[in-house]
Amino acid sequence: MNLDYSWSVEGAAYYYLSGLSKRRRKQLERAIEALALHPIQPSLFTLQDDDGLPLAVENEGHLISYHADHATQSIRVTEITPLP
Repeated sequence: MNLDYSWSVEGAAYYYLSGLSKRRRKQLERAIEALALHPIQPSLFTLQDDDGLPLAVENEGHLISYHADHATQSIRVTEITPLP
C-alpha cells in the first residue's frame, strides 16, 4: 500500500544530517522518502510503541527514529543513529 506521507526531520536528526557529506545525506534522505511512501516497513531491526506501530527502523546502516502521524499523514524523523 502506497500512503505517500509528508516528512520532516527535527532536532538531533537535522543536525546529524547537516554534518554528513552531500552524497551520504542524499542516501539517507532517499531512505526517509521511502519511509514516507510506506510508513510501516519491514526491517532487520524495528522498535515499536505500545500499540505495535514502528518507532524506528534500520536503513542505510542507520537507525532512523520517527513518529508516524496517520491522522495528518506525516512522518517526523527525530533521531538518526549510525549502526556499528
